[in-house]
Amino acid sequence: MLKNHLYDLPGTEMVSVSGLMWEVLSYARGQRIESYFRYTDVNYWKILQFDFLEGRPYTQDEFDSGAPVVVINEAMQNKFFGQESATGKTVTIAGKNYRVTGVVSNVPFTRFIPYSDMWAPLTIESVRKDFDKYVGMYIGLILAKDKSYIPQIKEELKSRLKGIDLEGSRFRKVVSVPETTLEMSARVLFSQGRSDEAAVLLYLALMNILRNSIEAIDLNGTITISIEEENGNHILLITDTGEGLSSEAKDQLFTPFFSTKPNGQGIGLTLVNEILSRHNFKFKLTCQPEFPTRFSIFL
Repeated sequence: MLKNHLYDLPGTEMVSVSGLMWEVLSYARGQRIESYFRYTDVNYWKILQFDFLEGRPYTQDEFDSGAPVVVINEAMQNKFFGQESATGKTVTIAGKNYRVTGVVSNVPFTRFIPYSDMWAPLTIESVRKDFDKYVGMYIGLILAKDKSYIPQIKEELKSRLKGIDLEGSRFRKVVSVPETTLEMSARVLFSQGRSDEAAVLLYLALMNILRNSIEAIDLNGTITISIEEENGNHILLITDTGEGLSSEAKDQLFTPFFSTKPNGQGIGLTLVNEILSRHNFKFKLTCQPEFPTRFSIFL
């Protein structure tokens, strides 16, 4: 199904298919190692921006042959091998041996699609029978030629899925959510146990916070999105390296029609305040001149 409907979408530069991550158990150096594992194709490594500390991703030849190879993150390297290099060595994962082709920096949980501890080819013998049929839990990742193509790609994919003939198959319905990575992240973070309307409103709040951060940093700053744990609770943090705000301006930020921008309408953060408060999210804005600005949402 994915081969017929995903790979030739107009406006796409590259397409990748990967599985959902799952928990695996390993033992090494006298310790029990619990980790997350994900199957991917080769384009996965070309689309997503991983920082390779050593080695490389698996090649197309390794993928085509179903070679038992794996990429691991820095945390797994330390657990399996300590301070030694991991590339070329063997790790045993869930009772099966894999040769390490590379080591990447740890991926934060907020990057849902690349997040894992270890990655292996979808074509490994144990999963190939399902991959060849494209039956199972998979994520399609599309790299658009330009952001202007994204609406067109979404609509085309929706249209194609509506036309799929399921007669004679064991399936009754096709469900797909064509969305950007940021849209998916907002949905996963905010929508659980809430109505679709609430999820849309919470996504809108997140977009307003990010828009303020983008405007604050201009073209030369950095925005960091992360999740931290504090006393058993999770906090979504959006931090930017803009110029910061005075205490006087900070006190009025959530006041309707107040804005620090020349052409601002003073509506965005008022809307954020209303949405988060309505859905019982506690939040905090930390800012001062010449220091990073941080918006914290307590999940």
